[in-house]
Amino acid sequence: MAHVALEAAVSGHGIFSTLHVADPFQWADRLSGMNATGLLKRESFCDSRQVRGIIGQRLLGILCTECSVPYKDVKDSRPMIRTVYEALQTWGDVANVKFRGKGCPNCGGSGLRNRTAVAEIIITQTDYMMDLLKHGTDIARANYHKLPTSDLPMIERAINLVLAGKVDPFDVMDRVDVIRPKAA
Repeated sequence: MAHVALEAAVSGHGIFSTLHVADPFQWADRLSGMNATGLLKRESFCDSRQVRGIIGQRLLGILCTECSVPYKDVKDSRPMIRTVYEALQTWGDVANVKFRGKGCPNCGGSGLRNRTAVAEIIITQTDYMMDLLKHGTDIARANYHKLPTSDLPMIERAINLVLAGKVDPFDVMDRVDVIRPKAA
């Protein structure tokens, strides 16, 4: 079906579709992996006139303000908390970082009050598509993020929510990506 959508795009139709990938930059790899019929050629879909943009998104739970717990109260309660906290320190001020509590009447016992989306939008350009074709996903991602007009990576948006005390870092690690030191 992906080749049908691309054929429609070539003829000028606006097409919106979904792919399930861990990172929005992996869209081309995913389409290449779906090429069992041989109808999907990477050269044909890595064209910024056909694929105009990619949006990656994840939903994260917003911590309950009544029962969320600061680092000092949980630092020895779970494996990896110290490692994650130390990585977060390289991203910014960790004074507001909180973790999901045990739940309370205000959140129905879940530790969460709502949800929010973190997203990353990739506006395709010729240089980005050429990087995908010639150098692969990792180089294309790195070069795209160097552009002054590039969107924040999903992990950075999620970490900003963690630093604001709105999202549990372990939810970010489950749903977005591993939290690593910023320089890594």
